[in-house]
Amino acid sequence: MLLNPRVSPVTLETERLILRIPQLGDAEVMAAFFRENAAFLQPFYPTFEPSIFTRNGWQERIRAIHEEYWRGRSVRLSLFVKQGTLEVVGVANFTTIQRDAMQGCNLGYSVGEKWEGQGLMSETLRAAIPYIFEQLKLHRIAANYMPSNARSAKVLESLGFQTEGLAKDYLRIDGRWEDHVLTALLNPAWHPT
Repeated sequence: MLLNPRVSPVTLETERLILRIPQLGDAEVMAAFFRENAAFLQPFYPTFEPSIFTRNGWQERIRAIHEEYWRGRSVRLSLFVKQGTLEVVGVANFTTIQRDAMQGCNLGYSVGEKWEGQGLMSETLRAAIPYIFEQLKLHRIAANYMPSNARSAKVLESLGFQTEGLAKDYLRIDGRWEDHVLTALLNPAWHPT
C-alpha cells in the first residue's frame, strides 16, 4: 500500500475541470467549499459534522480517503477549476466498492451553489464513470436521489442510469428520513478478469 496523502493516486481531466483524490494541501480549500456551501448542500446531506468545515478536519478526512482508496473501498474525487486559482467546484464519490458477486459501488455527488446548472457534474461523471468501469472493472454503479431533486434525476438519466425503484425512508438526510429513487448504470463491457 502506497499511502501518501500529499499526492493524488487518481487524476482525471475534462474540458473545464481537474478531478482528483484530494491531497493534504487541499485541506483548507475543501473546508472552505463546505463552509461556503453549507446551507445550500445541507438539505441533501446527513447532518454535517463540525469537522467538515475545518482544515484539521479535512486533513484527517484526506488521510482516510487515501486509505480507503488503497484498500479498494472508494474513489472520492474532488472537482477543481482547471484554470485560475485552486477552487473546489464539488465532489463525486464512488464508495462502498464491493467485489465478489457484486462488483459494484455507490455514487454520490454535489456541486457548489455558484456552479449549479452549468453542466459540470455531467462533465465530471462522463470522465469518471469510464475510469470506474475500465480501470476498476466494476459492473454496476448505483446512484440514489430524493424524488424532489429534479437536477440529479436529469443528470443521471442523461448518463443512462435506469430507475430501479423507490426506497421509503432510505437515508437520514438533514435530520429527517427521506425516500430515495434508486438508479443504476451497468458496465456493458464487463467481463471477469
